[in-house]
Amino acid sequence: MIGVGYLGKHHARLYNEMSGVQLVGVSDINCNLGIKIAEKLGVAFFTSAAELLKEVDVVSISTPTASHYEPAKKALLSGVHILVEKPITERLDEADELIDLSREKGLVLQVGHIERFNPAIIAVSNLVKEPMFIEAQRIAIYNERGTDVAVILDLMVHDIDIVLAFLHSDVKKIEAVGVPILSEEYDIANARLEFENGAIANLTTSRVSYKKERKIRFFQKDMYISIDYLSHQADVWRKTEVNGKPYVKKEELEIIPKEPLRAEIESFVRCVRSGDSPIVSGKDGKRAIQLAYRIIESMDEHRRIMSI
Repeated sequence: MIGVGYLGKHHARLYNEMSGVQLVGVSDINCNLGIKIAEKLGVAFFTSAAELLKEVDVVSISTPTASHYEPAKKALLSGVHILVEKPITERLDEADELIDLSREKGLVLQVGHIERFNPAIIAVSNLVKEPMFIEAQRIAIYNERGTDVAVILDLMVHDIDIVLAFLHSDVKKIEAVGVPILSEEYDIANARLEFENGAIANLTTSRVSYKKERKIRFFQKDMYISIDYLSHQADVWRKTEVNGKPYVKKEELEIIPKEPLRAEIESFVRCVRSGDSPIVSGKDGKRAIQLAYRIIESMDEHRRIMSI
C-alpha cells in the first residue's frame, strides 16, 4: 500500500482482512502516519516505495492526484499489478503511458472509481438502457483534502465515469460553469453534457456545502431510476398502463449489501489471479479525466467571457 491517508488506510485495512492475501507493508511520505498504520495492522513500514515494490505482487496507490504517476510507473516497471485511486493521473499523457506500459508488461491497471462497485449501481446495471436524461448531484462538506485539484477532478469525476459507463456515445456539446469559493480551484460546478445520440447529462457538484449528498437519476423511455450513493439504495419506477392510461409502478429491487471499497479490491485481486480485464480499466480512467478537462475548459471559457 502506497499512501495511507484518508482513503489509503482503508485499502490497507481491507487487504489485511482478505483471505488468501498477505498485506506485506505500507509506505507513506508522512513517516509518523505510515508507522502508525503499519503498527496498527502488524505489517512493515517502508520509507521508500521502491523498496516496498521489491517485496509485493500487487499494490494500491492512494496518494494526492499529482503524485499518482511516478509510483504507478515504477510499480509497472517492477512487474507489479496496480490499483490506482481516481483520477488515474493529473495529465492525459501520463495516463497514456501507464496504459501502454501495463499492456506491454501484461499487468492489471485498475482505476479506483469506487461508485462502479456501489451495491445500488450494481443492482440497476442491467436496467439502465439508453437513458435519455441523467441527473447527478454530488455535494460535500468542505475538506481541505482534494483541494489541490478542481472539484471536477475531485468529486464530479465519479459521476462522469458512471455516465460514460452507461451512455455509449460521444459527447457532442458541453456547457459548464464553476466558481472558486474556499480554494484557488473551482469548488462548485455544473456541467450540461449533450451526447451524439441525443441524451443529456446534467452534473452538479460542490465541496462547500453544510451537508453531504450523492445522488444520480436515470430517465429512459419506460423507466425512472433513482440512486442514493450514500445509503446504497435504489428506487425503480416502470411505465405501465392501467385502464388504458399511462401509469408508473414502483418495482422491488434486490440490493446485495457490500462495502464498495471491499468489492473494488476483491475485483482487482480476482483480475490479477485470472488475467481478466478490470471493471474499471486504465482506458476508462483516462476517458473520465479527458471529459473532466473538457468540462474545465468550458468553465474557463465561461469565466473568461463573464470577466470581459
